[in-house]
Amino acid sequence: MELPIALQLYQASSALLLGFAAGLFYDILKTIRRRIDRRGVTMLFDVLFWLAIALALFAQTMLVGFGAVRIFMLLANIGGATMYFLVLSVPTCFLLGKIADGIVRIYLIATKPLDAIWSKCENIARNCKKGFRNLIKQYIMGNNYCLRTRLRRQKERTGGEPSAQKEKRKHLRETGRTRASRLCGDHLSRTPQSNRTRPDRRGGTWADRRRLSERKRNL
Repeated sequence: MELPIALQLYQASSALLLGFAAGLFYDILKTIRRRIDRRGVTMLFDVLFWLAIALALFAQTMLVGFGAVRIFMLLANIGGATMYFLVLSVPTCFLLGKIADGIVRIYLIATKPLDAIWSKCENIARNCKKGFRNLIKQYIMGNNYCLRTRLRRQKERTGGEPSAQKEKRKHLRETGRTRASRLCGDHLSRTPQSNRTRPDRRGGTWADRRRLSERKRNL
């Protein structure tokens, strides 16, 4: 089925404009990508570009080509994009860069008070955190000082050590269960005796036996 010349011109001009639009869209994404300069943004914009081109070609095929893929329309798409990149890409990129710089400058001026407020809030939060830590530290130091003061006063009242510990030590000394008495063997008798006075099984005291051993060693 042959198409009228007017319809073919309409389809070719639509495909040519679509190629120009694809080149312009690519330059817009490139300008934004250069201002952001992130790898993830680059990948996202590439996917967005090819997805938009695919949808545009599908819409062109269904609306302008009436569901038929025509070779001259695809050639017109390629020709329109090529003409755009050869003729209009450089001045368009320059103009888009100026517009993007102006938008960024306006954004920075508009958000400068917000940045100042945010920095003030950060300083206040940092000072509050530091003050809270100092308060906890002072509280702990105050509790330790009160505890040391209370223990010192208790020792002064009880003669050098708390009454419970003093009574326990006294009871252990009386029953002969202290560490020194255990080392000396005083736990065998209920009444603690000194090393110099407790008699040995062989006769004499421990002190006499020690002196005798020292004399034998010297000889």
